[in-house]
Amino acid sequence: MVVATVTAINAVDPSDESAANSAGALIETVPSDPTVAPSRNSNSDLSNLYVDYTALTTAAETGGATIDSYSLEQKLSTADDSTYAVLVGFSPYNTATQYHWSSGFTAGLSYTFRYRARNAQGWSGYSPTATLLIAQKPDQMAAVSTSMNGANVKFNWLIPTFNNSPIIAYRLKVLQSDASTLTEQTTYCDGTDATIKSNLFCEIPMSVLTASPYSLAQGTKIQATVEALNGIDYS
Repeated sequence: MVVATVTAINAVDPSDESAANSAGALIETVPSDPTVAPSRNSNSDLSNLYVDYTALTTAAETGGATIDSYSLEQKLSTADDSTYAVLVGFSPYNTATQYHWSSGFTAGLSYTFRYRARNAQGWSGYSPTATLLIAQKPDQMAAVSTSMNGANVKFNWLIPTFNNSPIIAYRLKVLQSDASTLTEQTTYCDGTDATIKSNLFCEIPMSVLTASPYSLAQGTKIQATVEALNGIDYS
């Protein structure tokens, strides 16, 4: 709070000093620079990008004043770090912390964003940047097929629709004997391995499947699921 006193002066002498105020204006500063980069909301898909940014809430973040706008900007050139276009929040002001971008982009490409906040004292500096991909997670994969190959069980799968972001890895899980728990087997079926990704299959020794944690008994049907990972998420 700003505390002050006042005196009056006439031709005779100054008055006695007034009492100091006990209420009134508070010191305000511009908001602090946002520390969290924008992020891609999970509702985004091939036709819509929802960009989330984090509200400033504490007095230290807001500068002691109400935030009256967040301005989101998109980088225009990969070769120029200084050229950005305002998407929302500079004029008119906007206090929303999510922006829906539905046109003017190309699916499969990435775009870079930053934002800043404003109060009555002015604009903060910029947040860290985030580069967000216009894509979505792979489609659900077709069922795994299993077959015997000597002492091993061979698990085959098909490439799913990857929705403008290449497949990074697969994740195979085998159903345990309790008929409810699916467990990944990375020793023999590491879905990040380049050969396994290329071949679209892996083999697990029968001895592994009959031991813990799978503990599958003789005559039990071997069941498994598979997921694909791209630059967004697992299918």
